Amino acid sequence: MSEPWVIDTNVGVTANNVPGEQPDPPHFPESVIACTRFLADIMDSGSIAIDDRWEIIREYQARMRSSGQPGGSQGPGTHTSNGCW
Repeated sequence: MSEPWVIDTNVGVTANNVPGEQPDPPHFPESVIACTRFLADIMDSGSIAIDDRWEIIREYQARMRSSGQPGGSQGPGTHTSNGCW
């Protein structure tokens, strides 16, 4: 197994690309796809380091959804509802 990753919430926020929650200017489509692929790769073969004070998890829960399609209705179609934020 590879070393665990610490993933900034902005990677998940970019992958989700939720309409109405995009920055101004919005994320480039290439960035949304790259972040989605990166998270899918980590889910398939990696692990994520979690701090024991739950600070990262609380931020993930506040800023990202744990179900549905990344990008809302405009995402690349990769389903990530298995607990990855």
